[in-house]
Amino acid sequence: MPNAAKLVAALCLAAVGFFGAVAVVPHMPEGQRVGKLWLIAVLAGVLVGWRMLGRDMTPRRTLTQVEVPGAASTCAAGLRAAALTAICTLFAASTVVMFIRAFDRRYKGPMDAVVSIFDLCLGYAPLFTHVDVLLTLAIGGILAAYAARGAGRAWG
Repeated sequence: MPNAAKLVAALCLAAVGFFGAVAVVPHMPEGQRVGKLWLIAVLAGVLVGWRMLGRDMTPRRTLTQVEVPGAASTCAAGLRAAALTAICTLFAASTVVMFIRAFDRRYKGPMDAVVSIFDLCLGYAPLFTHVDVLLTLAIGGILAAYAARGAGRAWG
């Protein structure tokens, strides 16, 4: 069911995904094509924001009162959403690279191509461990969760 918390969470995590992708680019190897990494990160942010963070920040209604998530659960949901956005971005970008390599006939068979997705994920994962990338994702995720919580309170 669409609501304000889901919409705000999707938009805010899309921004977090975009800025996370921009923060990753300087750490990529020299000559590495970036392509549409920002678009993959934005789409992952929208998906995670709508499906997970927005649902978590929607106020729960009981018979007697409305329960709004507390500060600790808001921070935890924001960090979890930012981490899931990064993981989805990593997996989707690795899948895109696999398809590009598959069309260049670099794999012996389909199973070799599927296994290479996980090898690519392991190869690109250290890019997300730099301090500036981690801070961008963590702070952005927490701010997105508070924005979604506020929207859920105001219009939920």
